[in-house]
Amino acid sequence: MTSFLHHEDDMLVVGSATNKEEAVRLARTLDFDVVLMDIQLGEGAMDGIYAAIDIHDIHPAIIIMLTSLRDERVVTQAFTAGAVNYIEKSRFKDIPHAIRTAYRHPAARRTG
Repeated sequence: MTSFLHHEDDMLVVGSATNKEEAVRLARTLDFDVVLMDIQLGEGAMDGIYAAIDIHDIHPAIIIMLTSLRDERVVTQAFTAGAVNYIEKSRFKDIPHAIRTAYRHPAARRTG
């Protein structure tokens, strides 16, 4: 899903995970500012939300959630987990703008 970000001159994709465990492991080892997290990461229906919680325990990352779900409860859980924004997967062309906006907005940075 992030392959199109390689064409953005001001962005560098430093890692990609296919499940919660990989995402958390990468958070421990990589230097990054923004996480683009699929709510339905891996096998679990909400693994992206659980990964976001764990990542915030490790790193003050800016997290933007991706979802194909139109469920207000799920979106609320994403924000509770520390996401600063969410984007429906069908609007993938808006992702670079959302990343830039979150990165530039000082309130988006979580301090722990």
